Amino acid sequence: MPNWCRTEIMLSGDAGSLGKIAGVFLRPAPFQTLKPCPAELLRSASPAEQSANKQTTGFKDSHEWCLANWGVKWDAVLEKGSVRKDAEGRLLISLDTPMTPPLPLLLHLSALHPGVELSYRFEIEHNSGSAGGVIRKGLIVRSGEEVEAADILPPDEQEFWTQKEQAIDEYIALDEDWDLDLPEGTPTRPQG
Repeated sequence: MPNWCRTEIMLSGDAGSLGKIAGVFLRPAPFQTLKPCPAELLRSASPAEQSANKQTTGFKDSHEWCLANWGVKWDAVLEKGSVRKDAEGRLLISLDTPMTPPLPLLLHLSALHPGVELSYRFEIEHNSGSAGGVIRKGLIVRSGEEVEAADILPPDEQEFWTQKEQAIDEYIALDEDWDLDLPEGTPTRPQG
């Protein structure tokens, strides 16, 4: 059983884009909706099929593809009330993923909606790590500058996520001013 990672996302900007994003996260399988895993990778595959998949898609199976494109091995789990607006009209999304935050997917989401600024904060259960950041136009904002993820992340995304504690400390700046403490009683693992 993996440790669960709770990611709190705050989006502000173009109201039309915020509505579209909310619609995606109110549906089942939001990651698959935003950035679909190729159908041929979703079914179980023999070693020969995995080899063919690797040649045609660059990935042997859905697990490998999801880690590289979403940052996690399967889609997000959202509880009722996980998608809401605050008094200032910002969209707030709370989601759970196994082990790590879905940083590659958040970068993709931001690139799809350049009129939206995305702030995130995550915490991995059992005090395994926490951090946060800001993403704008598909770029990580670091010291006020928009930076390509490739400039601060190692080239092998799977290795990045496997060594999450080191990566968190080295590559993601904490935003101490943005306090998203979860309310008392908020489950740290998906219920049901």
